[in-house]
Amino acid sequence: MIKKMDAQNKLALSIPQAADALGLSETFTRQLVYSGELPAVKVGRRWIVPVNALDRWLAERTGEG
Repeated sequence: MIKKMDAQNKLALSIPQAADALGLSETFTRQLVYSGELPAVKVGRRWIVPVNALDRWLAERTGEG
């Protein structure tokens, strides 16, 4: 599950927040978003990553999903 302090009371995270929560670089996380591998939504000029989608994505890759 995503770090409680990052995801607490939030429905979505910015790419830098998602990268920090996953322990990945911001650049690599952006690549995952831009390629469509990591679910995200573009709002204006910003990309946001829904917390529930991030949890599902991580669970699928760790064999928990």
